[in-house]
Amino acid sequence: MRSRAQNSFWARAVLSAWPLILLAGVSHADADLDARLARVQDDSQAPIRASLDSGAGRLTKLRGRFPTRQPPGQAAARAFLARHAAAFGLRADLSDLRLVRQVEDRGGLTLAFERLHAGVPVFASEVVVGF
Repeated sequence: MRSRAQNSFWARAVLSAWPLILLAGVSHADADLDARLARVQDDSQAPIRASLDSGAGRLTKLRGRFPTRQPPGQAAARAFLARHAAAFGLRADLSDLRLVRQVEDRGGLTLAFERLHAGVPVFASEVVVGF
């Protein structure tokens, strides 16, 4: 039987040089972003906690309980990110991500993806998914 940590996961996109703004304190007029966040919330079994880059209109940090039918790993992480690519400012086919690190410890499994632009790594920018 899997533990709760293995049945759900969280995602974080780290974008350097952009301030993180907690959604609870943000009043924004981007209806498209609101719709994307609603889809993310619908996917979570608990209330989401999110931070965003309000200038770019994309998530920079997200926590929730997102169930997966796949075993924890790259396939499950990519399935989640593909489903919510627009919210994170990623391409729908995730061709702008490359797995660079996978660590498993007592806290669970963590995967780090490097963001790419035209095949070139973006400095200090990564997407991290934890199970």
